[in-house]
Amino acid sequence: MNIAHQYITQLEEKIKNAVFGNVGSMAVFRVGTEDSTFLESRFKPTFSAQDIIKLDNYNAYINMLVKGQPVKPFNLKTLPPETGNPDIVDSLKELSYVKYGRDREEVEAEIMGRYKTME
Repeated sequence: MNIAHQYITQLEEKIKNAVFGNVGSMAVFRVGTEDSTFLESRFKPTFSAQDIIKLDNYNAYINMLVKGQPVKPFNLKTLPPETGNPDIVDSLKELSYVKYGRDREEVEAEIMGRYKTME
């Protein structure tokens, strides 16, 4: 399962407990003070809440199981995003529209149809 939220506090308490109670591996990029305090227990004594707050761009702390056993948390450096190719942007947009696009009226009719079944 992948969970991506801006803040851990956005999760309902039951969901937060279920997720963090069953997580085997976790990658944590830089977070704020409140989240770092919560996450510190999963990374100490190797990394502190302050370490998590001060992570550099494109770096993460990893906490994982290997063959069902926890290993010491470690730092992972990721690659920055590649620069896009502006020469192909319009072509990709058109291809996406042809492949996935639908007329607005069709989408609105589908939404209204689903909404009416909920009444």
